[in-house]
Amino acid sequence: MKAKNTLYYQVMLKLKQKIQDGEYPVDSKLPTESELQDEFGVSRVTLRKAINQLTTEGLIEKIQGNGSYVRKPGKVKKLLRLNSVEGFSFTAKKNGFLPSSKIINFAQIIPSRRIQNIFRLNSSTCLNIKRVLFLDEQPVIVDDSYILAPFYEFLQKSDIEVSLYEALKKNPLIKKLSPQETLVSATEADKELSDLLAKPFGCSLLNIDNVLKNQDGKIVQCSEEFVDPDVYQIRIR
Repeated sequence: MKAKNTLYYQVMLKLKQKIQDGEYPVDSKLPTESELQDEFGVSRVTLRKAINQLTTEGLIEKIQGNGSYVRKPGKVKKLLRLNSVEGFSFTAKKNGFLPSSKIINFAQIIPSRRIQNIFRLNSSTCLNIKRVLFLDEQPVIVDDSYILAPFYEFLQKSDIEVSLYEALKKNPLIKKLSPQETLVSATEADKELSDLLAKPFGCSLLNIDNVLKNQDGKIVQCSEEFVDPDVYQIRIR
């Protein structure tokens, strides 16, 4: 049986939702095990498995003899799957963080030869969207995206302030987005990246290259993400 179909996993999801909704604020003490058992109608074993899972994720801290407390996790954990796309805002909120972004560039450009080589593009023009992505006002990702024609024709700068993926999905030509290719490698921060991410020059970053396609197999977006690994953790399955 898959974990997501088990009772403890469902209880874990409900507890996590209450934390994210602020019903159990950060640094507050959770109700007692007996109270939570009554609330969810489960055994102590099931409840403890759910709490242990959230403890592993960093959302709960168990203090011996004093109960369990809600904590803000130190890292965002993003699971990369070959057949799914999960936007930054969705991932951040799921992990208990407040996402925001700062747009550095939003302009139609001719992609450089380097970008054309990385993504094997033959398009003469594209829309370049360069953003710094923040978690609780801390910069964690520099996202340099290239949206190919005709998918950017109706895209406005104001549309991407919340979520680029959600904005793209409003295009009638995009009913579904899925990865065509994802490459993860290590790189070092140059001066621009160190300034944007408030990190030391030459520090280690994750470099994630993404190519997304629509339901017809046409390339919609190519992007380079430069990620602070001290905050943003990538798991691949």
